[in-house]
Amino acid sequence: MVLFFLPNLKKQSSYKYGFLRSLLENLYSVDGDLRLTYDQIFETFTRVYWVLVIKHQLSQTDSSHKFSAVERIMYEAQKKHSIPNGLDFDKLTPTIQLELFKAVKRQAKRNVIGALWKDSDGILYSFSHSEETVIINRDSYVFMQRY
Repeated sequence: MVLFFLPNLKKQSSYKYGFLRSLLENLYSVDGDLRLTYDQIFETFTRVYWVLVIKHQLSQTDSSHKFSAVERIMYEAQKKHSIPNGLDFDKLTPTIQLELFKAVKRQAKRNVIGALWKDSDGILYSFSHSEETVIINRDSYVFMQRY
């Protein structure tokens, strides 16, 4: 995967991996300009994290941190709504899913998008916080589709 070839990548939590996976899973949802909305990306990101954190109880930070902010959001929702460990995300009510999507997007868009962009020297994508969009670089898009 391309992240292993980025020597400057800082890995304190798995956010960047989750974000890249979210981009990969949405490759066939881009528009003609290779644009994805934050809503598309962070819906996938939330689902990916749910599987790791709630379904499989896997820590998403290095050993120097107790929980990532996204883990805290999920654990708080789990406690608030009495959600059992291992429950599939799709079994949550649409209201709880939307609550999680919004909270994760609000938290993750502050750090994740710019962090991976910086670590990749901007070669994977560009982004606009004001428009809440990511535009995948055409060469990166072709590469990601192929591999």
